[in-house]
Amino acid sequence: MGIALACLTATALAGCVTSDDATPEDDSTTQNEFTGAVPSFSGVWAADFAEMYRMTTDGTAHRILAKESITDADYSEIGDQFIACMAAKDFTVTIDDAYGRFSVTNSVDGNDPVVQKALRECSRPFDVVSGLRARMLRNPQHLDENTIVAACLVKAGLVDKDYSAKDYARELDEWTFSFNHESDKAGRCFNDPLGLETRGG
Repeated sequence: MGIALACLTATALAGCVTSDDATPEDDSTTQNEFTGAVPSFSGVWAADFAEMYRMTTDGTAHRILAKESITDADYSEIGDQFIACMAAKDFTVTIDDAYGRFSVTNSVDGNDPVVQKALRECSRPFDVVSGLRARMLRNPQHLDENTIVAACLVKAGLVDKDYSAKDYARELDEWTFSFNHESDKAGRCFNDPLGLETRGG
């Protein structure tokens, strides 16, 4: 049995989590930030590409991000790099889906400081690329998050039809919800508010 992790940054309700609620701590954020020139990006995801570019110094991640697109081949390449880095530290990683979820299959404790150290040293480029790719797959047109989640909650019958983006933003900020935010229906709205996975899109 291993630990399963995902770095899903699409909503404030999703984070980098493990099966036992452990979180890979990053005490090297500053030294991993890129301070050089950032490519000029355009399009609805331009600011996100620039932000992710600054979050890593890894050459492979930079080459992928500089194209302003993340293909399946790119995702496979950055995943293979992550797997190889962890293997060199005697940990076996498998990439579990198209959204950045992965498992460390030869460790059962996500809080193990040895695992945490390995993840700090290996996962940043993968997290940066896969996290942005997940957000793009989930919301291709970069629509307003509060709007699409609120609309999904209405459609799912979890809130009244007049429930708005402002209502959701307020509840999210206060972390007090008028619906069961831990339900499966709510989870689907947080993770796939446009129903793209359901439609196979």
